[in-house]
Amino acid sequence: MRTVTWDGGFYWDDPNIHWGNPAYQLEPGDPGYVPWTPPHATHSKPKKMKHQPYLPDDDAGISTLLMTFHMGLTDPMATKYNVTPEQRWRLHRGHLVFDYLLELSSIYADHCKSLTAIRNGMFEDGEGADPI
Repeated sequence: MRTVTWDGGFYWDDPNIHWGNPAYQLEPGDPGYVPWTPPHATHSKPKKMKHQPYLPDDDAGISTLLMTFHMGLTDPMATKYNVTPEQRWRLHRGHLVFDYLLELSSIYADHCKSLTAIRNGMFEDGEGADPI
């Protein structure tokens, strides 16, 4: 028998430990000893919580989200969530500006493609065609 102490490195679920005053642990050869193997410590990676991103990855999805916020925010809902008229106006303007910039970037991309086509055409026909 061995005396059990608080910081002695014993396992709480060992069936050979008898709690009392004093607490003791049965050892092999003692009457009533039960063969027991301590559990192996397993260190698993902490599980990450699954989540869905609240902001879409593409520009069209962001535009739709902004429109949904703007159109779906009614007066009672704005009052309930303490959204000021200035914040509602900024949301409306933000939606309009985002849509404008989205359209502008599409126009700019098309213009860049046409300029590239003109540049490539200048070198292909060999006569130095005037691009304008």
